[in-house]
Amino acid sequence: MPLFVNRRRRRWMSLAVVAWLALLPSVAAADQRDDLIERQRALIAELDVLEASDAELTEAIALLDVYVGLQQATVTAAQDTLAQALVDEQRARAAEEVQRQLVADLEEQMKDMAIAAYVAPPQADEMQTMLSVDAPGDAASLGVYLDVQNGRDTDVVRRLRIAREQLGDERRVAENAARRAEDAHEDAVEHLAGLASAREQQAALHEEVIARAEAAAFESDLVSLELARTSLAMIERAQAGGGRSVPLVSVNGIRVHRSVAAQVEALLAAAVAADILLGGGGYRDNSAQIHLRTANGCPDVWEASPSLCWVPTAIPGTSMHELGLAIDFTYRGATIGSHGSPAFRWLADNAHKYGFYNLPSEPWHWSVNGN
Repeated sequence: MPLFVNRRRRRWMSLAVVAWLALLPSVAAADQRDDLIERQRALIAELDVLEASDAELTEAIALLDVYVGLQQATVTAAQDTLAQALVDEQRARAAEEVQRQLVADLEEQMKDMAIAAYVAPPQADEMQTMLSVDAPGDAASLGVYLDVQNGRDTDVVRRLRIAREQLGDERRVAENAARRAEDAHEDAVEHLAGLASAREQQAALHEEVIARAEAAAFESDLVSLELARTSLAMIERAQAGGGRSVPLVSVNGIRVHRSVAAQVEALLAAAVAADILLGGGGYRDNSAQIHLRTANGCPDVWEASPSLCWVPTAIPGTSMHELGLAIDFTYRGATIGSHGSPAFRWLADNAHKYGFYNLPSEPWHWSVNGN
C-alpha cells in the first residue's frame, strides 16, 4: 500500500509514539503479553478490513476511470456538437443577412413603385395615351407595354413575399443553431463538473482509508516492538530458572512456553486465513538437544559451533527450544527448507507482528529473539 503521510499525520504519529513509549514500562512490568497479542489481533483484523476496502476502492477507481473515459468521450462529442452548432449558427446568420438584404432591396423597389403609382397612376396614363394615339396599332403596342409593366410590379410583390418567408426560415434556422450550441455547451460543462466531483470524492475516500490503515499499521508495529522488548525480560527469567520446570502449553500440537501461547495461536490462525498451513516442533528438553546435536553430526556436543554440524544445531543449554520460546515450522507437513517457500515468505512478512523472528541461517527456525 502506498504511503502518503502528510504533515498533520506525521504530527499525530509523533504524539502516538510519545504516548506508547510512556506506556511501555507499565506494560512490561505487568507482563501483559496476552493483552498485547489480543490488541495485535484486533489491529491485524482491522488492517485486513482496511486493505480489503482499499482493494475495493482501487477497483472502484479503475471502474471510475473507465466511466471517466466514456464521459470524456461524451464531453468530446458535446464539444464537437458545440463546434458544429456554432458553425451552423454562423452560416445561418450569414444566410439570414443575405436574405434580409434581399428583402430590404425588394422593399425599396416596392417603395419606388408605390411612389410612381401615386404620382402617375397606370390607369390614368393608359386612358390618356389611348385617347391621344392616332393609329390602332400604336394603342395595341401600348397595351402590351402596360401589361408587362403590371407583370413586373406583380413579380416584385411575389418575390418580396417569398423573400420575407425565406428570411423567417433562415432566422428560425439560426435561432435553432444558437439553441443547440447553448445546449451543447451546458452538457459539456455538466459532464465535466460531474467528473470532477466524482474524482474528488473517490480521492478523499481513498485517502481516508490509507490514513486509517497507516495508523493501524503504525500501532501494530509499536505492539510488535513491545512484544520484542518484553521477550527479553521473559528470556532472562526463563534462563534464570535453568530451563527447569518450563510451563508448557500445546498450541495445535506445538508445545511452547505458556507466556507465548496466545501469540503462537494468533500466528497460526492468521497463517490459516492466508492459506498457509503451518505445523512444527517447539519445546525440547536438554537431553533431546544433546541427542539432536549428536544426530546432526556436530564435531563436539558441547563446544562446536552450530554451523559445523550437518544441520545447524544450538549447543545444549543455549537453545530457545529448551525454553519453549522457539519453533521449527513445517509447511504442509514438511520442514521449511527454503527462503523461497510460500510459508517462509508469509512468516517473513507477518511473524514479527506476533513477536517471532527468524534465524537467517535456518528458514524453519523462528523464536522470540531470532536465536
